[in-house]
Amino acid sequence: MSPPQPQLQRAEIQNADNELRLVVKADVSGSAEAVVGAIEGVGNPLVKAKVVQSSVGEPCEADIDLAKAIGGKRMFSHQQGIEHG
Repeated sequence: MSPPQPQLQRAEIQNADNELRLVVKADVSGSAEAVVGAIEGVGNPLVKAKVVQSSVGEPCEADIDLAKAIGGKRMFSHQQGIEHG
């Protein structure tokens, strides 16, 4: 049995932004749908994942701008390269 969580830590968790907002890019629509389906099932009472946008094709500057706007810190792409520019 794990020790009880300190009261301060519980308050920090309750007040923290507990949603991981994602932009999903994939090579084909079937892959995008599968990734979104898997992501939507992830989470617990403290943290959850939310797909903000899902589309097909290489990530572009607009995708990066959207990810920044929703507080994104990393970009992952399924079966796609990253456009350099």
